[in-house]
Amino acid sequence: MPGMVNVGMAELMVSQGEALCCRGLGSCVAVALWDAQARLGGLAHVMLPDSAAAPKAAQGGLGRYADLAVPELARGMRAQGAQMARLSARLVGGANMFSFVGRNPAAGPSVGERNISAVEAALAHLGIPVKARDIGGTWGRSIEFDPQDGSLLVRTTQHGQRRL
Repeated sequence: MPGMVNVGMAELMVSQGEALCCRGLGSCVAVALWDAQARLGGLAHVMLPDSAAAPKAAQGGLGRYADLAVPELARGMRAQGAQMARLSARLVGGANMFSFVGRNPAAGPSVGERNISAVEAALAHLGIPVKARDIGGTWGRSIEFDPQDGSLLVRTTQHGQRRL
Protein backbone atom coordinates (compact mmCIF):
# COMPACT_ATOMS: atom_id res chain seq x y z
CA MET A 1 0.00 0.00 0.00
CA PRO A 2 1.32 3.52 -0.72
CA GLY A 3 2.10 6.00 2.08
CA MET A 4 -0.62 6.27 4.73
CA VAL A 5 -2.24 9.54 5.88
CA ASN A 6 -4.37 9.63 9.04
CA VAL A 7 -7.72 11.40 8.77
CA GLY A 8 -8.45 12.52 12.32
CA MET A 9 -11.76 13.30 13.98
CA ALA A 10 -13.69 16.05 12.18
CA GLU A 11 -11.27 15.93 9.23
CA LEU A 12 -11.76 14.98 5.61
CA MET A 13 -9.27 14.37 2.83
CA VAL A 14 -9.15 13.51 -0.87
CA SER A 15 -6.29 11.47 -2.32
CA GLN A 16 -5.25 10.05 -5.65
CA GLY A 17 -2.12 8.37 -4.35
CA GLU A 18 -1.63 8.05 -0.63
CA ALA A 19 -3.80 5.64 1.33
CA LEU A 20 -6.07 7.17 3.96
CA CYS A 21 -6.83 5.78 7.40
CA CYS A 22 -9.04 6.44 10.41
CA ARG A 23 -8.00 5.04 13.76
CA GLY A 24 -10.23 4.35 16.74
CA LEU A 25 -13.68 4.81 15.21
CA GLY A 26 -16.30 4.44 17.92
CA SER A 27 -19.57 6.31 17.46
CA CYS A 28 -17.92 8.30 14.65
CA VAL A 29 -18.59 7.21 11.07
CA ALA A 30 -15.92 7.01 8.38
CA VAL A 31 -17.34 7.85 4.96
CA ALA A 32 -15.17 6.54 2.12
CA LEU A 33 -16.04 7.84 -1.35
CA TRP A 34 -14.45 6.37 -4.45
CA ASP A 35 -14.42 7.10 -8.18
CA ALA A 36 -12.98 3.94 -9.76
CA GLN A 37 -12.39 5.52 -13.17
CA ALA A 38 -10.49 8.52 -11.78
CA ARG A 39 -8.77 6.29 -9.18
CA LEU A 40 -9.63 8.94 -6.64
CA GLY A 41 -10.77 8.43 -3.07
CA GLY A 42 -11.94 10.57 -0.22
CA LEU A 43 -12.43 9.92 3.48
CA ALA A 44 -14.35 11.87 6.13
CA HIS A 45 -14.22 11.13 9.88
CA VAL A 46 -17.69 12.31 10.94
CA MET A 47 -18.24 12.94 14.67
CA LEU A 48 -21.81 14.20 14.93
CA PRO A 49 -24.99 14.10 12.85
CA ASP A 50 -26.20 17.68 12.50
CA SER A 51 -24.54 21.09 12.54
CA ALA A 52 -27.85 22.91 13.13
CA ALA A 53 -27.83 22.02 16.84
CA ALA A 54 -24.36 23.52 17.42
CA PRO A 55 -23.69 27.21 17.96
CA LYS A 56 -21.73 28.70 15.03
CA ALA A 57 -18.67 29.28 17.24
CA ALA A 58 -18.57 25.61 18.24
CA GLN A 59 -19.17 24.09 14.81
CA GLY A 60 -15.50 23.41 14.04
CA GLY A 61 -14.28 21.93 10.77
CA LEU A 62 -16.43 20.83 7.86
CA GLY A 63 -15.68 17.19 8.67
CA ARG A 64 -17.28 17.30 12.12
CA TYR A 65 -20.95 17.01 11.10
CA ALA A 66 -22.52 14.59 8.60
CA ASP A 67 -24.67 17.28 6.98
CA LEU A 68 -21.54 19.34 6.15
CA ALA A 69 -18.89 16.64 5.72
CA VAL A 70 -20.57 14.50 3.06
CA PRO A 71 -21.28 17.33 0.58
CA GLU A 72 -17.85 18.88 1.24
CA LEU A 73 -16.10 15.56 0.60
CA ALA A 74 -18.03 15.12 -2.68
CA ARG A 75 -17.17 18.72 -3.66
CA GLY A 76 -13.48 18.11 -2.95
CA MET A 77 -13.53 14.99 -5.08
CA ARG A 78 -15.23 16.79 -7.98
CA ALA A 79 -12.58 19.52 -7.74
CA GLN A 80 -9.92 16.84 -8.34
CA GLY A 81 -11.68 15.22 -11.30
CA ALA A 82 -14.29 12.82 -9.88
CA GLN A 83 -17.76 12.71 -11.37
CA MET A 84 -20.81 12.49 -9.12
CA ALA A 85 -22.37 9.73 -11.24
CA ARG A 86 -19.32 7.50 -10.65
CA LEU A 87 -19.06 7.97 -6.88
CA SER A 88 -19.86 5.15 -4.47
CA ALA A 89 -19.63 5.08 -0.69
CA ARG A 90 -18.68 2.66 2.05
CA LEU A 91 -19.49 3.34 5.70
CA VAL A 92 -17.66 2.16 8.80
CA GLY A 93 -18.29 2.90 12.48
CA GLY A 94 -21.34 4.26 14.26
CA ALA A 95 -20.93 1.94 17.24
CA ASN A 96 -22.76 2.26 20.52
CA MET A 97 -19.60 2.36 22.60
CA PHE A 98 -21.29 3.14 25.90
CA SER A 99 -24.03 0.58 26.25
CA PHE A 100 -25.40 1.05 29.75
CA VAL A 101 -27.39 -1.60 31.55
CA GLY A 102 -30.87 -0.26 32.06
CA ARG A 103 -30.52 2.38 29.32
CA ASN A 104 -33.92 3.84 28.65
CA PRO A 105 -34.87 3.07 25.01
CA ALA A 106 -37.18 6.10 25.14
CA ALA A 107 -34.03 8.24 25.24
CA GLY A 108 -33.81 7.70 21.48
CA PRO A 109 -31.06 6.44 19.22
CA SER A 110 -27.43 6.53 20.30
CA VAL A 111 -24.95 9.02 18.82
CA GLY A 112 -23.59 6.25 16.60
CA GLU A 113 -27.07 5.41 15.28
CA ARG A 114 -27.82 9.09 14.65
CA ASN A 115 -24.47 9.48 12.84
CA ILE A 116 -25.26 6.52 10.58
CA SER A 117 -28.72 7.88 9.73
CA ALA A 118 -27.39 11.38 9.02
CA VAL A 119 -24.56 10.13 6.80
CA GLU A 120 -26.95 7.86 4.86
CA ALA A 121 -29.41 10.74 4.41
CA ALA A 122 -26.68 13.09 3.14
CA LEU A 123 -25.45 10.47 0.66
CA ALA A 124 -29.01 9.77 -0.53
CA HIS A 125 -29.58 13.51 -1.02
CA LEU A 126 -26.51 13.62 -3.30
CA GLY A 127 -27.50 10.41 -5.10
CA ILE A 128 -24.37 8.52 -3.98
CA PRO A 129 -25.04 4.80 -3.48
CA VAL A 130 -23.70 2.98 -0.43
CA LYS A 131 -21.93 -0.16 -1.66
CA ALA A 132 -20.88 -1.63 1.71
CA ARG A 133 -21.31 -1.08 5.44
CA ASP A 134 -19.56 -2.22 8.60
CA ILE A 135 -21.60 -0.23 11.09
CA GLY A 136 -23.23 -0.39 14.52
CA GLY A 137 -22.39 -2.89 17.21
CA THR A 138 -20.52 -2.08 20.41
CA TRP A 139 -16.90 -2.29 19.23
CA GLY A 140 -14.40 0.15 17.79
CA ARG A 141 -12.86 -0.07 14.35
CA SER A 142 -9.92 1.28 12.38
CA ILE A 143 -9.76 1.44 8.60
CA GLU A 144 -7.24 1.72 5.78
CA PHE A 145 -8.51 2.93 2.40
CA ASP A 146 -6.41 2.80 -0.80
CA PRO A 147 -7.78 5.17 -3.48
CA GLN A 148 -5.68 3.49 -6.17
CA ASP A 149 -7.68 0.27 -6.16
CA GLY A 150 -10.57 1.16 -3.84
CA SER A 151 -9.66 -1.47 -1.25
CA LEU A 152 -10.88 -0.78 2.27
CA LEU A 153 -9.65 -2.83 5.21
CA VAL A 154 -11.60 -2.75 8.49
CA ARG A 155 -9.73 -3.86 11.63
CA THR A 156 -11.25 -4.61 15.03
CA THR A 157 -9.83 -6.18 18.17
CA GLN A 158 -12.96 -8.24 18.88
CA HIS A 159 -13.92 -9.33 15.35
CA GLY A 160 -10.65 -9.49 13.40
CA GLN A 161 -10.46 -7.80 10.03
CA ARG A 162 -12.43 -7.77 6.81
CA ARG A 163 -12.36 -6.09 3.43
CA LEU A 164 -15.28 -4.02 2.18
